[in-house]
Amino acid sequence: MIEFVVRGEELGDLTALGISYGLSITFRRALAVGRFDKEWIAAILETGVWGALLLSPCPDGLPCFRDLEEAVRFSELRQIPVGYDGEEPAAAPYRVSTFNKNYLKPRRWIRCREISRDKAYLPLFACLYNLLKLRVDVPIVVSDICLEFGDAERPDFQVLPTYISPRTLADVVDVSVQPIPSSAIARGILLGGYKAGPVVAISRGADGAAVELGGYLVDLDASGNPCELFSRGVVGYSPSLFSGRYVVDPDLCDRCGDCFITNCDALRQGERGVPELLSSCVGCGACALMCTRGAIRREGDFLKVFLR
Repeated sequence: MIEFVVRGEELGDLTALGISYGLSITFRRALAVGRFDKEWIAAILETGVWGALLLSPCPDGLPCFRDLEEAVRFSELRQIPVGYDGEEPAAAPYRVSTFNKNYLKPRRWIRCREISRDKAYLPLFACLYNLLKLRVDVPIVVSDICLEFGDAERPDFQVLPTYISPRTLADVVDVSVQPIPSSAIARGILLGGYKAGPVVAISRGADGAAVELGGYLVDLDASGNPCELFSRGVVGYSPSLFSGRYVVDPDLCDRCGDCFITNCDALRQGERGVPELLSSCVGCGACALMCTRGAIRREGDFLKVFLR
């Protein structure tokens, strides 16, 4: 199943790829149709995806599939983009959009060909640092500019949005995949319905599409005070949405194994391959988010709509 089809002939190939990439790193399944340069694809291969990213027609150097479900499964399990040359599918909503700032490896979605040492940018990042450090939601900052990083954070394997308080100016940026424009990636994140916090694009001469979708744009070529970005604030995430004890319904489980992608220590394979939650479960809901069959749910919660 594909959730979004993004066409280069309508948006431009690089923009279409950027939007699709933004969808895929927020746990969405996207099909990008266009002609994509090897350099662009190399940047995505280096950082990886999270949901599924299918490129059509099949680019050179990528696994190529004609079966849609096989392509989606391969992309999700290996967390890489793949080629697809089958019939174009109809798009349908499938999952909730989410983002973990530190999934699998520190700063996963950062690829800096150039580290900026231009002191002119320091006031901007200092301002964003002060604004974001005090927030209790999970903002995503996508930037065309990278600053030099310090020590890496401890990896967090959970799927749900994880707030990491920035400790340096460089920590402000969550996604930077040069040469893919940050404005396009931010559009993908917003199109996917990300609601856990504000989405900020730091770009040069960017269009205002991200703003129209409810995001924020820091245009490096424009004047103005970026510190006014969050004067009203956008808060759509509450940890209480995901807290509580979770249970597994074996009658609904088809043993697909999606829940084990979380690498959670509180989840093990039980009798007949049905997952079991151990007493060490903290009720984060990561496995329930991964489960698209409704077999894992919060105890007493019969509404699966939010997690689909």
